[in-house]
Amino acid sequence: MNATSPLTARASDDDRAAMIRAVLRDRFGLVAHVERRSQPSLALELGRKDGALGPRLTRLDKDCTAQAAEQREAAVLAVATGQPPPGLGQAPVCSWRQMGSPTREAVLEGEGTLESLAWMLRLETRGQVVVDQTGLPGTYRATLTYASEVFAPRDAPPGTGADFTTALREQLGLKLESAKIERDTLVVERLERPSEN
Repeated sequence: MNATSPLTARASDDDRAAMIRAVLRDRFGLVAHVERRSQPSLALELGRKDGALGPRLTRLDKDCTAQAAEQREAAVLAVATGQPPPGLGQAPVCSWRQMGSPTREAVLEGEGTLESLAWMLRLETRGQVVVDQTGLPGTYRATLTYASEVFAPRDAPPGTGADFTTALREQLGLKLESAKIERDTLVVERLERPSEN
C-alpha cells in the first residue's frame, strides 16, 4: 500500500494522526474505539523512604515541554522550506539516549520529564509499559550505567556493573513496581484486507 500527501511536511502531529486514521479506515476498513482498561504495568516510583533522589538524578530549571515544541516547529518549518532540520545529527535537547557496548555495559542518559524517562525504560523492560508514578513534576538530568540484559550481543561477557534494577535504585533513587494501571486502550472491532491502490 502506498500513500502520499503534499501536506505531510506542514502537518502537525495531530494532522498526521488524522491522516493515518483516515487511511486505515478507508483502505483497511478499520473500526476501533478507545476505552479505559486496567493493564499489567510497571510503576516508576521513588525508591527511598525519605523521598531523596539518587546522586545521578538532578532537577533542572528548564521547561522541556516548551523546548520540545519549539524543536518540532523548527524542524517542520525547515522541511517545508527545503532546508535540513536544525541540529541534524545531534541529539535533540530534552531527550534520553540509550547506548550499549560490545560488552553488557549500557548507559541511559539525557534530560526530560520523569514521564518521558519512564517511557524510555520500556527498552530495558522488553516493551513492558512503564508509567511514572513518582509524582515529581519538572525536568531532570540523569545518567544511569548498568549491566544490560537487552543492549548486548548474545555472546557478550557478563557486565561488571550493577544490574538494571539495582542501578536504578542506587543511582537515580527510583524503583519499578508491578502494578495494574488504568490506561487508554485501542480496541479493534474490525480489520479487513486493504483495498487496491
